[in-house]
Amino acid sequence: MFSTRIPRFRARMIIMAAGVFFMGFFLSFLVELRLGSDPFNTCFLGVAGVLGLSHGTTVVIVHSILFLLTLWRGRKYISFGTLANMICVGYISDFFRWIWGILLPEGIFLVPAVRWSIVFPVLAMFVIAAACYMAADVGMSPFDALPHIIAEAFPRLPFTAVRLTIDLLCVLGGFLTGADIGIVTAVMAFFIAPILSSVKRFIERKLEA
Repeated sequence: MFSTRIPRFRARMIIMAAGVFFMGFFLSFLVELRLGSDPFNTCFLGVAGVLGLSHGTTVVIVHSILFLLTLWRGRKYISFGTLANMICVGYISDFFRWIWGILLPEGIFLVPAVRWSIVFPVLAMFVIAAACYMAADVGMSPFDALPHIIAEAFPRLPFTAVRLTIDLLCVLGGFLTGADIGIVTAVMAFFIAPILSSVKRFIERKLEA
């Protein structure tokens, strides 16, 4: 854990930091567009609303609980990127949503022309940012480590099935807690894993080169 003796450590840290920052940045748009988000954030945006907490604070609380499981069964997944993701992404999103509230006209993200012109570019950039954070290979968030831990504990369960099940449960949790469920949620729930894998392999090849 937290070793700096990793090939191209500085480059990996820069890629991870950029990935985490832009995940939070583009997530702020997805939340404001109200067309859904990735399964994890869909669930905990709903939970945040029920509890009356900020999204960032809710994510930190949930990730802190999952971090204990990761410490117990998946220490190899913990590194600098773990803390950066679990602490920063939600608060970065909260910060930029506050900025948009100050700088932009109220309701601008709900105007159909604005919504549908930016939702897919924003979604693409969010996925690329997530792939950068993963490809850097300097730790993963406790939520991202969870399906790996479960698949390793139950070898007969395919990893893809485990990840899809967790994602669908998160979407269900978001639905039950009143989160926005939309086209982005559907795309992320069913297609984010293969898209992330493809982008991640591309970035890894660039790192190796």
